[in-house]
Amino acid sequence: MSTHMNFRVPKQLKANFERACEANYTNQTEVLRRAMLDYMRENQREENEVKMTYEQMVSEARKRALQSGTFTDDSEEKADDVYLVKDIDLVVKAFLKDIEAGDTAEYSEPAEFLDKHGIEWE
Repeated sequence: MSTHMNFRVPKQLKANFERACEANYTNQTEVLRRAMLDYMRENQREENEVKMTYEQMVSEARKRALQSGTFTDDSEEKADDVYLVKDIDLVVKAFLKDIEAGDTAEYSEPAEFLDKHGIEWE
């Protein structure tokens, strides 16, 4: 079932839009329909996500990598329950990548996380 929508736009915007649709051989209604769907998907995704600034994401990634006591790149700090990695910065970047992607998956083992991100460990 379809319905109509009436709304106002500046004349120049309408003219530019019509020209762009003609130049790209697209139907104006279909372009607006797709734009509405994209807008709704984006807003729905934003409603479901907790918004973090990039600085907050980096801070969270550093916290997960450095303050957990699970990872180190210092062989002298290595203990039985600590994973020794070549470069701790790779662990931070891996956590940041997951956070940016909205991946909040819990890993059953730290080794699973390291393997997923291709980080060498002992």
